Amino acid sequence: MTLEELTLEIYAERALTYFESKHLVTWAVNVLTLGYESDNLYILAGLDNASTEEREIYFWK
Repeated sequence: MTLEELTLEIYAERALTYFESKHLVTWAVNVLTLGYESDNLYILAGLDNASTEEREIYFWK
């Protein structure tokens, strides 16, 4: 998958179904696997036990 496809999948899930914010952590891990890097991606990828609010802050960054 591409970054665009992964991000579109997250947006669609948020709009169309019950959204589990742990999927943002999975998204970050997948994006890192594609070779993208940023401090916010690394932080988000490590937020397994964080609140939804904290995960969303790093996702939107």
